[in-house]
Amino acid sequence: MTLDRRVEILHNAFPQLNEEMRTYVARGARELVVAAGDRICEEGERGDAFYLIMSGRVQVSKFFALGIQRLLVELHSGQFFGELALVEDAPRTASVYALEETWLLAITKQDFQELLSNSPSMAMEIMRSVAARLRDSDRRAIDELRQKNDQLALAYAHLEDMVKRKSDFLTVVAHELRTPLTAIKGYAHLMRSGMLKGEDLVQALSVIVDNSDAIVRLTNNILFLQELELILPTLEPVDVCQLVTSIVESIQSRAIGNGLTIRVELPPDLPKARGDLDGLGQAFTALFDNAVKFSPNGGEIKVVGQADQDAQLQISITDPGVGIPPDQIYHVFDRFHHLETVGDYLFGGVGLGLPIAKQVIDQHNGNISVVSRVGQGSTFTVTLPIYQEEREKERKSEGEK
Repeated sequence: MTLDRRVEILHNAFPQLNEEMRTYVARGARELVVAAGDRICEEGERGDAFYLIMSGRVQVSKFFALGIQRLLVELHSGQFFGELALVEDAPRTASVYALEETWLLAITKQDFQELLSNSPSMAMEIMRSVAARLRDSDRRAIDELRQKNDQLALAYAHLEDMVKRKSDFLTVVAHELRTPLTAIKGYAHLMRSGMLKGEDLVQALSVIVDNSDAIVRLTNNILFLQELELILPTLEPVDVCQLVTSIVESIQSRAIGNGLTIRVELPPDLPKARGDLDGLGQAFTALFDNAVKFSPNGGEIKVVGQADQDAQLQISITDPGVGIPPDQIYHVFDRFHHLETVGDYLFGGVGLGLPIAKQVIDQHNGNISVVSRVGQGSTFTVTLPIYQEEREKERKSEGEK
């Protein structure tokens, strides 16, 4: 490499040096070419040279606890390493390897001592430039560490929150199971004692069946949520109008018990969705259950559907319920999140419905969103891809080929 190129590299690395100093160092430095993959410095060895990269790239790595080697930084043309070897006799603190063919200028401790003897001011200027570069490097490293610490603190807070939610979830599940199990056990004892006759016996059996159904539903929801991550849905044409109508019929008695009416406004020509019937059934059932549960004062639940120009179906379910507090609305689809109280209202359940709905809709490449105001109700909107018959034929034809 020419002397002018050496001087140019030195100017980029040490702009504080004047032309005379750069030329002097460029003449005295030793040129070294390292092949890709070769080691330049090894951690723990005693080094005696300072290196300036003229072209190429190197990586600096270090061994940490348990023998794990980690990449610290990647250096390029105009950057340097090994500067401490000029002033102290200590082991290298990191290893350096060439990532590609790399040209280096090497200044040994002996070279630097000769420079110090011949021109102390020049040697001191070089050291000041090295120290200034080290300070900048340290500042950047400290800034990066601060950012990583902030990220770590955020991740730790999130993990701590998840652990707390899981603990709360298990507590809620235990209570949700204990209540029906206690009822079942109590009525079973009464039946075994022979104390219940006629209508009382029928009522006891009804309570046992209802509570058994509640336990089965809870268990099925927990298992279903876990299986969603393992089993991919089979996507076929699904008549959303028919699906919603059947779900509305199944919850009608509960809605009437809460003083609710359900108005369905789905156009008869609404296209079919591309989805899994069972999965979408679980998702929409969860949304309707949620609408009924959180509307204790009665009113009207409204269901509206439409198809847009982007081959998407939109189904919105609006309830007249208690609404969702602003600080909770971003967590309603989170697993283990349980909205127990809103204002003066206390609600049971374990909060699995909305996470199930979210997981199902995500697997269908759809979207689910919510808009809510406390005291005025909520609107959940589900967006699903439309089943396009011609496109499905093309896909199947391409698959057969």
